[in-house]
Amino acid sequence: MVGNIRLVGAKKILNVAINKEIRKIMTCYDVVQTKVEKMGTSIINFVKVIASIEEKAKREFLWCFLLILILVSCPGCLNCFSPPDLSECTRIEISYHPSALSYFVPSTTLQNSILSSNEKDYLESTKTFIVTDRRLIEEFAHSVSLGKYAGFALASLSLLNPVYIDCYCNSKHTISFGVFSDIIITKDRRKFKYPTDLRVMIEPPEMQTFKLRFYCAWHMQRLYTAGPLSRKSVSSYPEPDRWCDIILRERTNTSYVSEDEMIRIFKCPSAGEGKCHYAMNPNCKPDSSLYTVLLFETKSGWNQHGGPELFTFDNHDPNGGCVLLNDGTVKFIRTKEELQQLRWK
Repeated sequence: MVGNIRLVGAKKILNVAINKEIRKIMTCYDVVQTKVEKMGTSIINFVKVIASIEEKAKREFLWCFLLILILVSCPGCLNCFSPPDLSECTRIEISYHPSALSYFVPSTTLQNSILSSNEKDYLESTKTFIVTDRRLIEEFAHSVSLGKYAGFALASLSLLNPVYIDCYCNSKHTISFGVFSDIIITKDRRKFKYPTDLRVMIEPPEMQTFKLRFYCAWHMQRLYTAGPLSRKSVSSYPEPDRWCDIILRERTNTSYVSEDEMIRIFKCPSAGEGKCHYAMNPNCKPDSSLYTVLLFETKSGWNQHGGPELFTFDNHDPNGGCVLLNDGTVKFIRTKEELQQLRWK
């Protein structure tokens, strides 16, 4: 009983201390982090960092460092932090950095091969979207409220392709934070964890066509890198009437990719239902021209093979379809004229 009372009292004292010192903690941390990044993270260099801080600030630094250690090592033992409150939000500004291009088509190679110059310019110039739909805002606010506190973000997560959120109540700015996949990081670096990727909830509808086209092309590239279609590693491609079966069997037996995940790769994400939306050109061999069509989009099926007569423009909006050439390049074909110009033999 006495132990429980002491524990509750200790938690209350710690919570009060954290709330009072939080700004000092982050200011102190920023100074030390910069020095640690420059000098390295070994024990000897860390001691040099401590020694470089004037005596006047040493005690405060050690206190700040202790609190940060507690917060990072035991995020679940403190419940004093809540996720961002968006209950009064009436408008959301979604910002992509450096632009929507790198977010929705995160491959320089595919940016140049599946986007027209106008589409690329449009995505590159688009950085911010506005959401005012009340239902969408409420759903997003509810999902954000379910986050679990996960300590402080002590390192940059910029490689996770973040989305930056600014919330407004009418014209008044209320809160800002970054969404890094299934993690939210607030301006004061508090980190909250979620079961799903929150970025998907607020992706602008007009960007879906580019996102789905990218994943279709990416699926083709993953099929190409599978062993049986790896041009530099094989003397012949799979038998056309069994190519899906062979890739599925060999890929799931020789890699960490599960069968369910591999089955998804056979599908164009924008084509709807179906087992496989790609067909093989039986005239393409490993020693064929690098510009020969190897795989191309078609209607749903399995082990499909043939020529341009099977190609479909209907899997995407606006109309078009992806083809994969013998060198691994993916192109997006928009017209029958472009289709006829491709090398099929």
